[in-house]
Amino acid sequence: MKALYKIIPASFLATVLLFTACDKQKENVGPSAVSQSQDGKSQPNGDYSVSYVGKVYAPVVGSTGYTTFTYRVTPTSSSRDISHFILTLPCKKDDGSYRYGASNIYDVAISSGGLACTTTNISATEGSSTGCAMDSDDNFFKIDGFACTSRSASSPYTISFKKLGNVGITDGKAWVKFSTNCTTQNVQVPGCPEATDNGCSMSQGFYFAKPNVE
Repeated sequence: MKALYKIIPASFLATVLLFTACDKQKENVGPSAVSQSQDGKSQPNGDYSVSYVGKVYAPVVGSTGYTTFTYRVTPTSSSRDISHFILTLPCKKDDGSYRYGASNIYDVAISSGGLACTTTNISATEGSSTGCAMDSDDNFFKIDGFACTSRSASSPYTISFKKLGNVGITDGKAWVKFSTNCTTQNVQVPGCPEATDNGCSMSQGFYFAKPNVE
């Protein structure tokens, strides 16, 4: 009887701990900031500076989630509106080919001074005679064709976009074009896929984290 008395509380406690751990994990399924700029500072280079603000991964039940990346482009000396924003996509597959391209970027949103900008295009080419010097092996996407009505010359731009999956960050480059000028700087950019744990499953009587996104 004493042995049974000892077993019941231990068994009950183990069950509570297991379900608590599972519920705790489920609380983290919703959108959450998984990465932020390491120091929150811009890297001034020329008339504009680009700072990586952070990224948020949003799981989607029964489907592939997506990652939202956010950047801030701040004028340091120029009063001209920017016309191009370009980021590299350096992640490669095992065969050496690039994993992502401009076609993988969607839902671009740009604002400045609290006002939304309109007419955004995404492309994989920069064009000729733009002043943006790129290496021949740079894999990038360009955002252009946007207009920010009534924007103050001193207002920074906030630029965000989405990429399917839980995508990490890595070192890369950014270009900002304004008028006939183009500046470049090193910045954190979308990297390769990251592992995702966002569910609970039972195996051999224990709960383990189970990825919901392949």
